[in-house]
Amino acid sequence: MLDRAYLRAPVAVQNAMVSGYGLVLYWRRLASREHGRAVARIAALEASTGEEVEAEERRLLRDALVHATKTVPHYRALLSAKGLDAESVDRERLRELPLLEKREVRENPQQFFSEHTRGRHTINTSGTTGSPLRVRCTRRALV
Repeated sequence: MLDRAYLRAPVAVQNAMVSGYGLVLYWRRLASREHGRAVARIAALEASTGEEVEAEERRLLRDALVHATKTVPHYRALLSAKGLDAESVDRERLRELPLLEKREVRENPQQFFSEHTRGRHTINTSGTTGSPLRVRCTRRALV
């Protein structure tokens, strides 16, 4: 609905709409508490040893894979088919997984949506390959 209103609006109104949307994005990304937390995490990692950074990397990878296998049908099926346990996958085993093709997401988008749908936002990718893609993400992912 907003897309249609934007396209029908005079240029001055379109400029105001784009500026307003820019303010919304700024607030979501840079003025949020989540952004402050992310900056603090990065600062803490900068003061860490190489071993601590690698341990944090492994923890984040494990958490992402556990979440994906619990809530995203595509990754649940993929890891199961490959005989991989999300709790114990490391970078070497991760290479066994195929790269995700945009075509796969377009053909069956529901397989890539988390079953935890609360607080999701739909965004558009920039389409650098010539075909933009609509995806859902959390507000935290927008930071």
